[in-house]
Amino acid sequence: MKKIGIGALIICFVLVVSGFILNSSINSKINAKIDELNKNGFYVTYEKDSKFLTTKGKGKIEISYPSKAIEYLISKKDDGALKKELEEFLKIIPSETKYDLMEGLTFEYDFSLCNINSKLDLNLYLVSLSNRSKYDFLTKYSYGYAPQNFEKLLQNRELKININEEGKFKINDFSFVSTSGILILRGINGDKSKLNIPFMKFELANYDMGYLDNRFLIENTTFSYNENKNNKRDSKLDIGNFIYEGLNEEFNIKNLKLSSNFAVNNNDLKGETKISFDEFNSKYFEYSYTSEDKDKTKKDFITVKNSSLVFEYDKLPYEKYKEFSKSFALGYENFLSKQKDFLEALSKSNLILKISADSENLIYENNNWYKKLKVNSDFELSKNLSSMKFDNLNDVFNVLKIDIEVDSLSAQKALENSNEDIKSKVKFIDSANKDFKLLKLELKADGIYINDVLSITKDKLKFPKNSFDDAYAPNSYLDDTNISHTYEMIDKNTLRVNFKYKTSLDSLSSGGIAVSFPQLVDDKSIKAKTSKNFAKLDVYKKGDTMFSGLLNKNVVAEYLMIEGFDENWTDTTIEKEFSLDIDVSNMNDFLEINLRGYSTAADKVNYELLPTQDYSSTQDQQSYYIKIADIDLQTLKKNK
Repeated sequence: MKKIGIGALIICFVLVVSGFILNSSINSKINAKIDELNKNGFYVTYEKDSKFLTTKGKGKIEISYPSKAIEYLISKKDDGALKKELEEFLKIIPSETKYDLMEGLTFEYDFSLCNINSKLDLNLYLVSLSNRSKYDFLTKYSYGYAPQNFEKLLQNRELKININEEGKFKINDFSFVSTSGILILRGINGDKSKLNIPFMKFELANYDMGYLDNRFLIENTTFSYNENKNNKRDSKLDIGNFIYEGLNEEFNIKNLKLSSNFAVNNNDLKGETKISFDEFNSKYFEYSYTSEDKDKTKKDFITVKNSSLVFEYDKLPYEKYKEFSKSFALGYENFLSKQKDFLEALSKSNLILKISADSENLIYENNNWYKKLKVNSDFELSKNLSSMKFDNLNDVFNVLKIDIEVDSLSAQKALENSNEDIKSKVKFIDSANKDFKLLKLELKADGIYINDVLSITKDKLKFPKNSFDDAYAPNSYLDDTNISHTYEMIDKNTLRVNFKYKTSLDSLSSGGIAVSFPQLVDDKSIKAKTSKNFAKLDVYKKGDTMFSGLLNKNVVAEYLMIEGFDENWTDTTIEKEFSLDIDVSNMNDFLEINLRGYSTAADKVNYELLPTQDYSSTQDQQSYYIKIADIDLQTLKKNK
């Protein structure tokens, strides 16, 4: 009995010592992690409450340096193609945007950790938006209820995320009501590769009429993403039920699925994207009015079932595709340059494109169009895409072949209901499947052939003037011809950038060009400043004082600005110009550049600021709207 008692004491002693060691080890790891976060863009407080077998704690996490915090979070993600693309994408987002969205964003947290099996119960509560968001709420949105209601959500800690030791998470159900509408989210959960949203409903307000007239209900949404060691990537989006109801129409999509998979092999991108649904139903509303009331009648519009569309591609030049995709955020000149490079690469790539589709039971306004439809197509792009001359379809495609199979009964009915012109040009032929009829469309030099008969001549395949360019070009500054920049690498470490501005005023007294660099604090990297027709170039380093005419006060520079100003510029035909040679040996990604031009009329009352607020949404440190003139250094250096 005595031995048993001694044994029990020893076991208790071992447990106490082990608990102490575990507590000490866990607290040491927690403190180390907090120290790591504080050194990487966060400000973290921590109050611990350690027990014998459990460690508890609470505190706050605030984002104090957004760029460092983002870089840190991405560094913790597993290595792979997605991580690299995130890193590249974040580098082209202006620093001001990151600070506006994230600086001051604050979470409160509490956790419970089992010292024996490392079971974690972590809760994060969003309690404060970014400083800029709070400022905007106070100064821009004080007339509405949205800020107050959202503040209540934050104060009540209703925006809560629960995370366990495996990285699985759950987000609290919540609803948000404002003058803009109603948002309800329920049951959100997921893990590192999957997100589930069982219920999402939002209704949008009509400000003019004062009621909710756009309703969306989205049920059983699942998104997943996976990437293997060979960089093959798969993503899937499934929506069990999608319902929309507007003022004049409604539609419902059942079992909507979108999947995509692709992989890169020797700079060739190969992949497939598929979209499908079980059923699509749409209706439109007819209203009848009486002296006292308004009645709504629903009318069937379109119904179609079991439909899918598959897009397959191979030998897509991946690097040029990435450069082209990034160019949208780097200014219009950069976009035009990368567009030409991408189209030239496509022309030489032997790109393979295939599109196929299946569909059943299309009913349009109570008329049955077909019971079954199948489409298969092959495309080969023109070898002259980079010429950017798109007059007709032949300038886009060298090969275009489309096979359309329709169930025999529907094919016969379609021809019977067609006019004589269509009947004379379109003749179905037998398909390999006896239940279907076939139309074979092929683009040739003189037009489109249907079942080997020329049916649409080349002159009818012309694009309306400028339609292709207008559809393809991004939103651009209308004043691009007035303010612009060009650039080139003059050696492996030196970038030369040339800036030009021409006023559109009828008379002039003065004007200039201002160029700023959010990544630079001084002009140590500027190897040469060359002015074509400015008397001098002024340099403002971080900490220097400069005047803002918009604010009508002095401001302290946050980053480097170089300005050319002419107080005696009177000739409206002269284009002002200067260039900078920049040492980019220590810059490997993007050089951020803010560009603007300005001029004052002879009456010293009228003036011009370019770009205008209508065509730019980004402001510099003096609150002037600027043209983003960022430069992709990585690509430039690679091609040098």
